[in-house]
Amino acid sequence: RRGGGTAAPPPRPTSSTPSHMVPPDAADATLPSADELRAEEEARHMRREAEIERSWSKEVVVEGGGRQAWPGARATLHVVSTVVSSRSGEGVGSVFEDSRPLGVPRLLLLGRGILVPGLERAVGGMREGESARVVVQPEGAYGDAGSPAAPRVPGSAVVTYEVELVKLEEEAELWDLSFDDKLRLAAERRERGNALYRGLAFAAADEEYEQGMRYLVYMPQPEDGQLAPLEEATVRMQLNLCAAKLRTGREAAALAHADKVLELRPEHPKALYRKGQAHTQLGAYAEASLALTRAKAAAEAEAVALEGDSQVFSLEADLVRPHGLLPGRLYLSDSKLRFISSGEAPSRVAGAPACSEQVARDAALSWPLSSVAQMQRRRYLMVHTALELLDDDGDSILLNFRTKRSRTQVRSWIKRKCSLTYRDRDRSARTAFGKMLSELQEAWQRRELSNFDYLMKLNEMAGRSYNDLNQYPVLPWVLSDYASPTLNLADPAVFRDLSKPMGAQDPAQADLVRQTYELFDDPDIPRFHYGSHYSTMGFVLYYLLRLEPFTSHHKALQSGRFDHADRLFHSLGQTYHSCTHSSSDVKELIPELFCLPDVLLN
Repeated sequence: RRGGGTAAPPPRPTSSTPSHMVPPDAADATLPSADELRAEEEARHMRREAEIERSWSKEVVVEGGGRQAWPGARATLHVVSTVVSSRSGEGVGSVFEDSRPLGVPRLLLLGRGILVPGLERAVGGMREGESARVVVQPEGAYGDAGSPAAPRVPGSAVVTYEVELVKLEEEAELWDLSFDDKLRLAAERRERGNALYRGLAFAAADEEYEQGMRYLVYMPQPEDGQLAPLEEATVRMQLNLCAAKLRTGREAAALAHADKVLELRPEHPKALYRKGQAHTQLGAYAEASLALTRAKAAAEAEAVALEGDSQVFSLEADLVRPHGLLPGRLYLSDSKLRFISSGEAPSRVAGAPACSEQVARDAALSWPLSSVAQMQRRRYLMVHTALELLDDDGDSILLNFRTKRSRTQVRSWIKRKCSLTYRDRDRSARTAFGKMLSELQEAWQRRELSNFDYLMKLNEMAGRSYNDLNQYPVLPWVLSDYASPTLNLADPAVFRDLSKPMGAQDPAQADLVRQTYELFDDPDIPRFHYGSHYSTMGFVLYYLLRLEPFTSHHKALQSGRFDHADRLFHSLGQTYHSCTHSSSDVKELIPELFCLPDVLLN
């Protein structure tokens, strides 16, 4: 108050006057009741609901014939999102989300606020198999402010969504899911996120990781045996979230996820490194330097004693077994090699006791480097990333690595530490490899090696392994007569012609195959003689049907039951006839048929 004028009366409060501008006596006199507050909140909610309903429109492109979506449904859908218009004109015509190129559709629970409100309402009225074009006004999309973070959408943007509702599934509430179900669903989300991340769809990957994390967060009172796999899954998911936040410009959130990992594992190298990255992107260089220094020290600390030995380095690897791929980590030291399972189940586990026992043994596998006699590079799923080691007793392990470079690191280390009788086809030792092959042939010709041993050595040098059913050792059919009560081994007709493949043993069949080859005409597919291969995992299980764990593997391949009886291996003669009179069946044999009579016994 200036001068001697009279003070103005206090302002009369109105419904729009903020509480901090209302004098205490006036505020006390005009406080709304609880019923009035509830009524006001309900009215605001109804206005917002009406605003959302007016904000979207849908045009059905393809009618769906399946179930209609419902709140809580687990929906798989493809979405292409395009900015139609915006207040500033920025981004018009830009596609800020497209799930199709990566082949990874969105997977979400409807009614959980994951989609923008207008799109959520539109999808809620769709059916399985339906495709629609949905236009959403700013009030039902990203509002006046837009989305400054990923996905980047300008303010007041009208957005068009092309939606295909692929599938609807039931999903139990979190509290009804078992521990194993939660781990499985979290792992599924993480794998989807990884695929999106590799495809540079960082915002979509981040959403998958967030959805996966919710399964791991809601774990009331896990049992003692569940703590270790839960912690491992949580660490992996938090690290993925940290990486996704860094890629989408949310450094503060990335720091939070890194800190959550460090709460569980205080010196985790990757968490410290990503924390350093986040500080660097924020310009906090002193904090970044501290975190990165700790990360380097933690990484070096991994090369410490492993069961009393000096550990040099470790890296992720998979142990390849006939019962599946066992994920884990390989540790290498001056004197031993150790594989520790990550706790995840193998990629295909049969129910046979022998298989379960092998999985238990493989969970913590240790080999003295002094016992490694041979080392051979292998392919796994046709990729040159695997390595097979054999010891003095003939035991072997097949390890698959994430990259070819990782395999090279391991090979280099083992070569320095071991005296190997056979080291694979090194570029510097190709002459030695050729010499060894010649010596092998000469030993066979001098009858120092039996036919069986010679062929097994060739299989070994060709990269075939008992550990991988897709690259199992192969032996040829030798006899062609399976009907005569006695065989005259001096008669060439008793034997199969080893100069020709199985598909060319019968002259009529050979002519048919040749004619099919000459008549085949396709602009995209080259000509071929046979539409099958002489060795596959299915053929190996066909022959080993009567031995566990291959019996269980066979059933797993046939959806949990045996194949039709007439398609099971029950006669060498009939199998030979099929292989010589069909262009789709040209399989050879396996070693067990020459050395293990048990494969023929029920």
